[in-house]
Amino acid sequence: MPTPPRKLRNTLSWYAFGLNVTASLEATGFYAFCGPSARYVSARLTRSRHFPHQVRVAMLNPGDKLAISRRATDRTSWARLAGKDNSTLSEELREELVMSTVALFDYRHICPVDLAYIEDTATYRFEIFDDAVYLSWYHGPQSISKEMPESLRFAAESFLYQLLRLDLMRRFEIVESRVRFEAGQDDTFLIAHLTAVLGSAVSAADLERWRRRYREYTADFTGYLDTVYAELKI
Repeated sequence: MPTPPRKLRNTLSWYAFGLNVTASLEATGFYAFCGPSARYVSARLTRSRHFPHQVRVAMLNPGDKLAISRRATDRTSWARLAGKDNSTLSEELREELVMSTVALFDYRHICPVDLAYIEDTATYRFEIFDDAVYLSWYHGPQSISKEMPESLRFAAESFLYQLLRLDLMRRFEIVESRVRFEAGQDDTFLIAHLTAVLGSAVSAADLERWRRRYREYTADFTGYLDTVYAELKI
């Protein structure tokens, strides 16, 4: 069983975060993400050598224009997005959320995926594994103007781990907008789901475009993951 490469206090550098999250993923049966956008979740899960048997993802609804606009405002401080207005950033985030939904659907052949659309305030995100929760604080003192926020690790026996895991499980019990992706479903199911979520017609051509764009969007990230796995020797 892989273990984190170093013992750390709670706060993690981006480098240490990548190593520790990957090590946790390779040893877990349960994985959950909660945050504004699950843009890298499917890419990370697909690249892993070990597959969890339960996956839960909670993120913004791609049809929620108000929540998307609020999160887009936060992104105006990112260096690579400098100069873009809220309207442009909102449309890009909407596409990102749709691409992420399609990618999570495509992961269903490996493991069923429970997806919940939530009203997220975009102040933090977290990822939960059997051994730890990784909490990223978007508005922390070390996160200003950074795309990759300050992150902290809390072990499974910690109060925060137990609180966030229970809270997430209860969110899935009461949230109105949720869906389960399973291996027996085909693109017809996904088209119907996205049409309902977006409030406009979705075609098979749209799905292929989003799949292609997701591969392009996450190409650098998957390359980064290859270096992480090489470092961990997994």
